[in-house]
Amino acid sequence: MKLLITRPIEDAVEMSKLLNSKKILPIISPMIKIRKEAYNCTIKPDIIIFTSKNGVRNFDFSVDKNSKIKVLTLGEETRKLAREKGLENIKSVNGDTNSLIIELEKVINFQRTFLHPTSQIENKKLKCFFYSSSSNYIPVKCYTSVKHNKNPLVFMNFMKESRCSLISVFSSRTAESLCNEIKEYNLSNFCKTKKVIVLSQGIKDKLSKLEFDEIFVTHKPNLESMIQKINYLVEREKKIESNK
Repeated sequence: MKLLITRPIEDAVEMSKLLNSKKILPIISPMIKIRKEAYNCTIKPDIIIFTSKNGVRNFDFSVDKNSKIKVLTLGEETRKLAREKGLENIKSVNGDTNSLIIELEKVINFQRTFLHPTSQIENKKLKCFFYSSSSNYIPVKCYTSVKHNKNPLVFMNFMKESRCSLISVFSSRTAESLCNEIKEYNLSNFCKTKKVIVLSQGIKDKLSKLEFDEIFVTHKPNLESMIQKINYLVEREKKIESNK
């Protein structure tokens, strides 16, 4: 079965290597482009927050490789990359921003400085959470997330194929970009043979105006849960085909 991977190129390639090549044919067609941004940050934080791997990839750690600085990452993938970059004293939080906030509540009332390497998109939940606290929250824009169809021809060929196939979507912004491209190339009628797997209900809602065959929300908002759902659907479709 074919699977359209819409993640930024680095993540898409990494994900494709984790799939069962005998059962799944990954089609890499990123809907988001990540662009590193120049920034000026001389602050020495008490805690660094990473809510994505892109924050880790695009932030300079030449000053911050210090075991005294605590690091909070959202997701195991992000933790592993932070470890590879040389950071220590890392705690990983599984789940979404709400799960991260629950962990932050344990340390927020100690007048600490929290540094958040992130994109141009404001994290309203975190900003609101820190607003009424005595701690200092500093988001640093170290990369920009751009809606961009990297491989239009690959994308169109995948969508126009009549056989049942899968699409994986990891973020609301990716879902928005996907919808834009489907409308741009007049591909709405081809959605009926596509099953989509997303990480949250919020992402699913972004796709509500298109008539996909089915949209599934993973049990947990992470890569591992995404792959589990993909494998489940591949096996399910295989059984359906064998019973025809």
